[in-house]
Amino acid sequence: MSKRNVSIVDVAKYAGVSQQTVSRVANGSTLVTERTRHKVQAAMTHLGYKPNRQARALRNGQSKTVGLVIKYFRNNSLSDLLEGMSSTAARLGYGIMFIPVQNDVETTLTNEADYITSFNLDGLLVFSDDDISDAVLSRVGDIPTVVLGSLGSFPASWSYVDTNEAHISELAVSHLLKLGHRTVHHICGPLTSPTSVTRVNAWRTALEKNNVTVPNFVESAEWLPDDGYRAAIKLFEMYPDLTAIYASDDAIASGVMEVCHDRGLIVGNDISLVGVDDTLGSFVPHNILTSVKPDYLAAGNSALRLLIETVRNPEKRGTKTSVFPRLIVRSSTSPAK
Repeated sequence: MSKRNVSIVDVAKYAGVSQQTVSRVANGSTLVTERTRHKVQAAMTHLGYKPNRQARALRNGQSKTVGLVIKYFRNNSLSDLLEGMSSTAARLGYGIMFIPVQNDVETTLTNEADYITSFNLDGLLVFSDDDISDAVLSRVGDIPTVVLGSLGSFPASWSYVDTNEAHISELAVSHLLKLGHRTVHHICGPLTSPTSVTRVNAWRTALEKNNVTVPNFVESAEWLPDDGYRAAIKLFEMYPDLTAIYASDDAIASGVMEVCHDRGLIVGNDISLVGVDDTLGSFVPHNILTSVKPDYLAAGNSALRLLIETVRNPEKRGTKTSVFPRLIVRSSTSPAK
């Protein structure tokens, strides 16, 4: 018998029990004695039986699978987010189906709604900076959804995990001002990203709250070292005597480090530099960069847990939870001279 074609009927016959008993074992029912459970499980193993998840979903209305609508495959912290989601999903007995975004999230959810809903997913996780209007609800229906990202608007019935992007700038600015720097210069990511806009506004607000001069910021064209390098050259041309820089990403900060080297400046002595994401340690030996690390691992964990809670209890819809970044201090920052 081909293991690919093993059915519940075959398992029942081999184990000497009813098909209903096999179904109960497959679905984790407690209405089966341990002796019978072991016998049925042994038959499943011997025959190579694999429960049909889609058929089970049709019977009980749950697929034990959630969809992940995701836009930023090149996001530096994406691995932490996915680890948090996948490890929690595994513990809770859920699978994750990826739904990539090629333009913006709302367009994807609208155009691919029939495809997405055909899988009878228990819920959706949405990670993006794109704003999402209530109009999308008419396409994807009443499916429980949890959203993460720096988006400004989304349906009120969706739950939200706030990664506190503004607090990232507050931590960076506070750290550098406490070291005695007169002000903090900023190289942001591309302003097409709401994350960049949020961090710029929070940087400016943090300086104003401390009655510190707010200099002009410089935009990096992309979240890449070479773009950070070009942005840093422009920043030094504008402010040749600057002493503290807050870069909106570790990759951008690595470009800043190269410019400092080219100018004969020692990072951590002549220039204090703070990045974001704390990713350089995975690629650069002797990493010296002080960095603000968003807790995307906790965000992924919280998002998955919140989604399952919402699936089980509809009153949880619209819930908001928060995770907070932390400052990791290394030798790239030092007291102002």
